[in-house]
Amino acid sequence: MDRAIALFGGETPEKSKQVWLVEPAPVVIEKYEEAVEKLEEWLQMQDLVAEPQAVYNLRGDESRIEFINRFKEVQRLRTQLDQYTDLTEEQKQKIESLLPRRQAHRSSALAYLETARQDQRNTTNRR
Repeated sequence: MDRAIALFGGETPEKSKQVWLVEPAPVVIEKYEEAVEKLEEWLQMQDLVAEPQAVYNLRGDESRIEFINRFKEVQRLRTQLDQYTDLTEEQKQKIESLLPRRQAHRSSALAYLETARQDQRNTTNRR
């Protein structure tokens, strides 16, 4: 199987495995839960409530960059979970309870995008 993956992957064997093999959904759900918790803990360390509108109160470029990186990981894992077609109802409910898509996730995504744009403008203005 490793030879087949390497043959079709066209990369090094380890890179090919990352492309062709996915982790089981429970593993990704656990990583997603950890990423959400780390984001919330980090926001609390910034003396902010773990709510999307709190992102606008971040001070300094480093804080905004840190938020962008943490939220990017949450979003990456959520997108990965959206690809699974065999999730149980219990797994779907757990995922949704961690960061509800309709409210917090969309609001956080908007705050993330605005923060990223602001950071990009700040970087451009410094040049």
